[in-house]
Amino acid sequence: MANPEFHYQPMFDLGPDKTEYYLLTKDYVSVSEFEGKPILKIEKEGLTAMANAAFRDVSFLLRRAHNEQVAKILRESKISYIKWDMNRSMSEVYSTALPAGKQGEVMHRYILGVYDLYSRLTTKYPHILFESCSSGGARFDPAMLYFAPQAWSSDNSDAVSRLKIQYGTSMVYPISSIGAHISAVPNHQVDRITSLKMRGDVAYFGTFGYELDLTKLTEEERTQLTELCEKLQEKLTTRNVEEIKTAKDDLEKVFQPIVTKMYEEVAKEQQAQNGGTGTGFEDMFSHATNNPFAGSSPFNGQQ
Repeated sequence: MANPEFHYQPMFDLGPDKTEYYLLTKDYVSVSEFEGKPILKIEKEGLTAMANAAFRDVSFLLRRAHNEQVAKILRESKISYIKWDMNRSMSEVYSTALPAGKQGEVMHRYILGVYDLYSRLTTKYPHILFESCSSGGARFDPAMLYFAPQAWSSDNSDAVSRLKIQYGTSMVYPISSIGAHISAVPNHQVDRITSLKMRGDVAYFGTFGYELDLTKLTEEERTQLTELCEKLQEKLTTRNVEEIKTAKDDLEKVFQPIVTKMYEEVAKEQQAQNGGTGTGFEDMFSHATNNPFAGSSPFNGQQ
């Protein structure tokens, strides 16, 4: 049998480059000469700055089509509320990029990354109320209220269990930030049956909402729900609304400096690593201009 004719084919035939680039910095790059030919020289600090930016932008740039689709939904649909679970267990947390003495910073840096993501979303879509979640990556922290003013305190929505859960949460967090719903019975977590009135009374001490199929309720239960809503509406007077607004303003005064200081600490460290130039406080929020979620920092007066 004769051997087939050989046809050469490039091993990595990538085709035209359709990547949309953006300028990160003009520092650390220069043109040098080697054997009479010009070569591009990039200092190691430049690679560090590029890696830091890449880690912040990787989710947006690698899943551009997906993010554009989500952005289109948020932009064109009448969405005013998003419950964001984003639950993910984190174990054996460490970083090969940090020395042994700085391994304790990994979780702190992770949280700063979550703040960065939230800042993009809340700045781009200020009309949407985001509700965060208590579990997964230790994101239930006071500073998170700056971005998501309410948080789901537990997947255990049983009214009896919630008495302790919401009481303990209220030691640190305002009641208006505690996610609390009237859920179906038997409860999916503990299989307990409690009255609709008790579930409503417990949910009052939180954001109050429904987590059940209204079409499966009896006529008596529907009447009870109507009465519960009317009772809540009576409490939400103009005075209550003003109190909520005042609480929100106070919250910003307390936590904005805290979050800002966190960013500044990391920015100073990055500046030190980069020789005192580039990757400053505002640069921490810089990201690709083609990012569908692009927006300004909520800490620079442009919110």
